[in-house]
Amino acid sequence: MIAELNPSIENRIAFISSYLWNESDDKLAVLLKIPLNTEYKYFANELAWYFYDRGYLLKALEWASISNKITIDTQMHWLFEAKKYEQLNSFYLTHKYKSENEKLVADKTMIDFYLARDMFMEAWKIAIKIPNSHHEYKSIQKKMNVFYLYQNRNIHKELINDNSFLYEKTKDSIHRIIMLEENNLYNFEPSLSTNRTDINNFDKKMTYSCVNKKKNAHNFSFTQSSVNDIMNNKEKNISLYGFNYKFESIRLFNQQFQYSGSFGFKTDRNKYFYNFNTQISYNVENNFLSAEYTATPVRNNVGLENYMYANTLNLYYEKNFENKVNASSFFEGNYYTDDNYDTTISLSVNYPVINYGGNTFRTVLESSHSFGSTNSEGIPYWMTINRHFAGGGMQYQLNSDIDRTFILIDGMYFYDSYSSFFSRYRAKINFHLQKYFTVNFNGELYNHDLYYSNTLNIGLSYYLH
Repeated sequence: MIAELNPSIENRIAFISSYLWNESDDKLAVLLKIPLNTEYKYFANELAWYFYDRGYLLKALEWASISNKITIDTQMHWLFEAKKYEQLNSFYLTHKYKSENEKLVADKTMIDFYLARDMFMEAWKIAIKIPNSHHEYKSIQKKMNVFYLYQNRNIHKELINDNSFLYEKTKDSIHRIIMLEENNLYNFEPSLSTNRTDINNFDKKMTYSCVNKKKNAHNFSFTQSSVNDIMNNKEKNISLYGFNYKFESIRLFNQQFQYSGSFGFKTDRNKYFYNFNTQISYNVENNFLSAEYTATPVRNNVGLENYMYANTLNLYYEKNFENKVNASSFFEGNYYTDDNYDTTISLSVNYPVINYGGNTFRTVLESSHSFGSTNSEGIPYWMTINRHFAGGGMQYQLNSDIDRTFILIDGMYFYDSYSSFFSRYRAKINFHLQKYFTVNFNGELYNHDLYYSNTLNIGLSYYLH
């Protein structure tokens, strides 16, 4: 060959080019034997991509190192996509960077790779060394703050007080989450329920919650309830005093499996009434499932005077789909100790139509069907033999921070087989009043001529520190 007879650089380049730009049976074998040489920069880019396309990563990286067209992040992506993580780490640490800017590009790329592999601490160690004068410093800082929010508590506690790389807002958010999960607290919770426009009962509960080292919560509550005599013009109101104990498993925001159980009693100093509750929930990815069983006295004067109890089983399932549709289903079964019973099955679907910041507006459709053993209009309980309602409305949600302020309000209008039409309004609001105070509000209001009970609940919690 001419390249062997006259081995000048021009002849060698011509020889290699003839193989590179043409097809032959021995093309790969010949090109693999070509030694790395800066004199071959002319086709280094083509050789690198040729070897990469055929799976020869090390050869591709060799030729890429003398190419002016293949950037450092592209070379790192080759290794990452091939899942050559050890080689990638070695390449990143030992590569002879041509400039400070190339090193910063490699740093940024390696941060992304570590985050993609859930290796937050490795990404963090690189990120905090990037000079704040770099033009991408703020974008990297913002990204790391977002990922930091979703790490485990050990990482939160390790980094929260040690590094100025975190935003004050991020630190404040994590401090609040740790407080909500781990601090003991006092809670005062009044609640009101009505039978149509008449006040049925007014409850007040004072709770001390103690969280142990395993993050389990032991809740001790003292209660006082006023039950009005609706049937007899409030001539025979009942006052009840009681105690309740509740155990909660690990109180973590991202805990997949949780359970709780409670029991207690109330008394009017002549009679004693007992209550029991147990609940489990499972939360993974885009699915949430819960089951709850409750045994409690029927909460009005007729139910209390006759020692009537309700046994209730609730099942709830919720799923978020990839197309942003949220669907939930609910089953409730009640058995009363006077041998009456009813069941209710509900389905709700919502879809976000407006999204900006932490604000979301959704359209909602809901349908419900219930069967009962008798008709009863509120005394001693609400029940219909056969009822179906369906309708729709709008829902608004504000979630301004990972835990700080949450608002959920909806208004719905239904067609009802029992009473033709009715509307329902619900609200749930949680916010921090001050650093160690939280306020929770829940309310449900019906605009209904025949069949409704309204509820209002407010809770004020003070977290010890």
